[in-house]
Amino acid sequence: MVLQMAVMIGVHWTLENPLGVRDVNMDRTHNVLTAAADADVNRVLFAPTSEEYGDLIDPPYLETTDVSPKTNYPVAKLADKM
Repeated sequence: MVLQMAVMIGVHWTLENPLGVRDVNMDRTHNVLTAAADADVNRVLFAPTSEEYGDLIDPPYLETTDVSPKTNYPVAKLADKM
């Protein structure tokens, strides 16, 4: 079974639509994870964003690299990983 989630394009849209960011990145992630659990799916691929690291310019970024999100979009993506 493959479940897909919506994505948003454009920083301006995310800044102008904070509830849309929450809906797409948090509520729909919750829905996907709930559906996966109900279907006995043992793995879900989650795609984070480099925006979690804010102004860092020297990749690669590691899971241990400090995050410094600058907008609501990476904050929502970080919340998904919790």
